Amino acid sequence: QIELVERMEDRDAGLRFAEEALSLAQQSGDRRRQMEAWTALAWARVGVHDPTARQAAEHALDLSRELGDLRAEVSMLLAIANVYGLDDLERHEAFLHEALAKSESLDDKAMEIALLSALGQQFERRGDYYRQLVEFERPRVALARKIGHRLEEGKALMMCGQIQGLYLGDIQAGLVLEREALGIWGELYTRLFPLLRIAQMQTAIGKYEAAVEVLEQAWPLSQRLSHGTARHWQNSDAFFLIHSLFSQK
Repeated sequence: QIELVERMEDRDAGLRFAEEALSLAQQSGDRRRQMEAWTALAWARVGVHDPTARQAAEHALDLSRELGDLRAEVSMLLAIANVYGLDDLERHEAFLHEALAKSESLDDKAMEIALLSALGQQFERRGDYYRQLVEFERPRVALARKIGHRLEEGKALMMCGQIQGLYLGDIQAGLVLEREALGIWGELYTRLFPLLRIAQMQTAIGKYEAAVEVLEQAWPLSQRLSHGTARHWQNSDAFFLIHSLFSQK
């Protein structure tokens, strides 16, 4: 499976490589290589919010079952769950729980991190933020650190900061976590998202000048987002905050 880093140009390159790999695998007739190529293509499309990711994942899922590859099967169940997302919660949760049940016999920390993230989102939708923090996001941070996955550590820290600062009201603790996530992501464009959360928290405690300074750092990053990624985030309070403050610039 191709792992795509968080730069949009690398995501585009990942899509091209996955499509090329699939073409070569189909020419060879090798079923395992076809499964691996469909898997890479599915996750590449998930990364850019392409709805055709589901068809790619279903191809990979069928091949994983044909070949008896449980790890690949769980990965594709998770990919399909991600595609359904908020548009079809019933199917999203059905695929997610099937992935969880089948993953129990695997010793795969990276898969466990992905499942913790997806399961935690269910508790976020229900407003059970403390449980999301304690049972899913903090364990996700610990696992990411254990296997040295810095990008996943940054994502999990950002969610911990969001929950503690914005949902549970412990803003100072939330700011510490968001700044830690920001440090991990360095120059990647996705540092936009902890920056926006920092601005929200600073606004909540009346530090308006500091919030504007952070938003000035965030503004050029927001311009780099693809249309698809921007659409994914456009309903967040943070997205509206940055665009309302800078719309006259």
